[in-house]
Amino acid sequence: MLALKHHKLNAWFGPESLRDADPRVQITNIPWTTATKTGYGENTGRDGRRRHRIRRDVLRITIEFTLFEYLDIEARECAIEAVNAWARDGYLEISTKPDRRVWVQCTQRASVEDARNHNASFSLVFETADAPFWEDAHPAVFTLTGATASETAFIPGTRESAPAEVTVKATGGALNSLTLALGESEMEFENLGIAQGQSLILGHDENGYLTIVSSTGASKYDHRTGESDDELTAEAGSAFVSFNADTACDVTFNVWGRYK
Repeated sequence: MLALKHHKLNAWFGPESLRDADPRVQITNIPWTTATKTGYGENTGRDGRRRHRIRRDVLRITIEFTLFEYLDIEARECAIEAVNAWARDGYLEISTKPDRRVWVQCTQRASVEDARNHNASFSLVFETADAPFWEDAHPAVFTLTGATASETAFIPGTRESAPAEVTVKATGGALNSLTLALGESEMEFENLGIAQGQSLILGHDENGYLTIVSSTGASKYDHRTGESDDELTAEAGSAFVSFNADTACDVTFNVWGRYK
């Protein structure tokens, strides 16, 4: 118990930590909770009801802190302003979960109820909007080369639907047709028009939505066929990774494992 108390709590958005926002900040606790939803339907011809899949709805992280400032009331207000400026939407990391991150929105910033109470506690609240799961801060990386290649990869994490981002660099000539597969998911592309030396990049924007662009910035989203899956994802554990193209390519899969 004593060793746990000596752990200095901290939180980061990228390289910027909360403790560095103002030297007066003393983080006292970082609790996080999950909320789930369960739907029910009619149990046809029988009494009772039929339960649908339990779905995780949101992951909520609270950062509780005090201010080590007993004399200067204006300095305390400046510290609160610095903390609220640090709080934002983005990938949050906390010291109690090393090598993990979660995309959050700040839903509550610190406020002052009694300006003269030097023992006052404050809090920041963050909630997920899209994926309510902790995920690896750094991806597992799998590389394939040639016009067609495959391998069995180990996907980290403890739940299904680990998201992937992929870069396909055309090395043997122009890239027009392409198939990418990860686990049970697959995407096909036609008429891409990626010149030799350029790349097709599958990524995600700040809201977590899939983006498909060339390295020149041109959107290639409408070159994905209608039979393609919405995302390239895989369950944790062993998964099949492959691609097939009409020219030689260097292909890199980046997969972020997710955790229940």
